[in-house]
Amino acid sequence: MANAGVFPDTPEEARALVRELVAAGVDYIKIIVAHSFIFTYPEKFEPLADDVLEAIVDEAHKHGTWVMAHIDSAPDAIKMVGYGADEIDHLIAMGLVEIPDESAYDELFQLIILGIDDRVGTVKEGMLADLLIVDGDPSAKIDDIDAVSMVLREGSIVVDNMLS
Repeated sequence: MANAGVFPDTPEEARALVRELVAAGVDYIKIIVAHSFIFTYPEKFEPLADDVLEAIVDEAHKHGTWVMAHIDSAPDAIKMVGYGADEIDHLIAMGLVEIPDESAYDELFQLIILGIDDRVGTVKEGMLADLLIVDGDPSAKIDDIDAVSMVLREGSIVVDNMLS
C-alpha cells in the first residue's frame, strides 16, 4: 500500500489519509503509537501527536473501519483505548505481567481493557464461558465433532447429553 508508513503531522492530514485508505479498500488502519518500529529499528522516531492519533481513530470509525494500535507502553495502551482503538497490539515486551505465551498475554490484556478479565478464563457458573464437550477427539477423527455431550453458553448448560 502506498501509504504504509506515512506519519501525518496534523489531524486534518490524518483524516485525509484515513479517507484515502478507506477509499482504497483497506480492511483496517494500524497506528504506530510505539516509540520504535520494525521498519525503523533500531532507530527511534517521534510518535504521532495525541490530536493526530485521536483524529485517525475518529475518522476511521466514521467510515466503519477497524483501528489497531501498535503500542509499547501501558500509558499508550490506555490512551488509545480512550480514543476508541478497537485493538491493542504487541504488549509482551512491556513486562506488565509475566505470561510465557505472547498470544495469551495479548488476550489477557484485551480482557483487562474490556473490563471482563474477572468473568472469563474459568469454566464455572456465572462466567462468560462457551464450551463444547464431545465424546471423542475431533482432532483425530472429525466425525467426533457430532458426538455432542454438553454445551455451555455463557457459563450455563444449554445441552446436556451426558446423562442420557
